[in-house]
Amino acid sequence: MTGKTLRIRRIAREGLYLSIPMDHGVSVGPIAGIENPTATIREVDQGGASMIVLHKGLVKNYASAEPKAGLMVHVSSSTDKAQDGNDKRLVATVDEVLRTGADGVSVHVNMGSLTEPDQLEDFAHIVTEASRFDLPVLCMMYPRGPTIKDPFKPEVVAHAARLAEELGADIVKTLYTGDAKTFRDVTSSVSIPVLVAGGPKADTDSAVLELVHGAMRAGAAGASIGRNVWQAKRPRAMTEALARIIYNGVDAKAAQKALKEVKT
Repeated sequence: MTGKTLRIRRIAREGLYLSIPMDHGVSVGPIAGIENPTATIREVDQGGASMIVLHKGLVKNYASAEPKAGLMVHVSSSTDKAQDGNDKRLVATVDEVLRTGADGVSVHVNMGSLTEPDQLEDFAHIVTEASRFDLPVLCMMYPRGPTIKDPFKPEVVAHAARLAEELGADIVKTLYTGDAKTFRDVTSSVSIPVLVAGGPKADTDSAVLELVHGAMRAGAAGASIGRNVWQAKRPRAMTEALARIIYNGVDAKAAQKALKEVKT
């Protein structure tokens, strides 16, 4: 059994993933829901998250929270104040990730951006370094940039997922195409686990539950939901509802009913 296998077991539950990314403090600042990262980590962990994604500076908060969920350290960054927010740059090394005790590395690449070649080169470097230590690599691969007319087009999203796999990612997070039928074109295009992104804050919790249920029906291995969890009225309950869909296979309506019944 390899070190990578053991680490993946710590960030998944029987091959299924409920990832809660909390890297937004870098890109947009300390917005509602992540003002107190330690408290938020505890809530989503109690709700059933399988892994938390953080920048290296917040690993101390993860340690303070003492969660059961695994840890992925995000090594890419840009802010919404930059001239080109799609230009992701490396802000941590694999050696630093190892020293944090994390279970793996998370990298963001924007396919179609003006700096795509640089981002792909950085991604390839991280994969090479991570492979030396059997660290799993999560790639947040999004179609974003001037060449992308429709970022949700199935063949575009499938290309993004395939790009991540072919350059060595162990897990890929990407956009939902809008329905289960077309998203299956994405999941069937790769052999690595596909996690659906939650995207911007939705108008309703039910919209998020429907999105995740559709992705799971299409063969996704889970979801990576940030704002739609920790900006929900009850983050722990929302995490529990998503966990029911991902781990237990319930549909969105059943998860919505359970969400209303959970007392937090």
